[in-house]
Amino acid sequence: MFSAFSKKKVSRNITGLKQYNNQCTKEADTYSFNTVYGIPDEIIPDNSIDLVVTSPPYGDSHTTVAYGQFSRWANEWFGFENASNLDSLLMGGKKNVEKKFETKSIINELEQIYQIDHKRFMEVVSFLNDYSASIKHIAPKIRAGGVVCFVVGNRTVKGIQIPLDFFTAEMFEKNGFEHKQTIVREIPNKRMPSKTSPTNKPGQKVSTMSHEYIVILNKI
Repeated sequence: MFSAFSKKKVSRNITGLKQYNNQCTKEADTYSFNTVYGIPDEIIPDNSIDLVVTSPPYGDSHTTVAYGQFSRWANEWFGFENASNLDSLLMGGKKNVEKKFETKSIINELEQIYQIDHKRFMEVVSFLNDYSASIKHIAPKIRAGGVVCFVVGNRTVKGIQIPLDFFTAEMFEKNGFEHKQTIVREIPNKRMPSKTSPTNKPGQKVSTMSHEYIVILNKI
């Protein structure tokens, strides 16, 4: 049974969707490709995009938000390939043995994680390898003056918070962008507990993400 609060929210969302459909006259096209490996020129030519708004993964999904597990049944229902093996295809899903990017913004955090747990360090590096490669492939598609808005979260690994907002800005700046601003947004209606115990040791808890960071940059 739906509560009165849930019914109110559903009604509000339906009303908002109707209003959006009445005002929106543009059609949208959907394509399937992985930006980690490249963006086909025949689909999106270079210097053709004005605006990119997206929320990429915050880190490797098997230790943070279980994207593959959460979406598996829906993907199976829609008949998508690899629905049961999605986690291995996501950013950081395939473990690397070397770092493929250069960073100043999070070098201290990475060094601290390396000193604590080399295996977890390489898992983080695998994600950042893919993430930086994706940014490198997105950058040429945006025309001069175009804008990117990336909504990211600063996850914690081994007690060390990784400022993914700094890393995002840094990687785009390496590819011809200028950082305009980062807007900090409190995550509403958070389902995860405010603290978790990743070590499963009594009394040892860490805070989960309570804020998102909207990183806004312009292409020079």
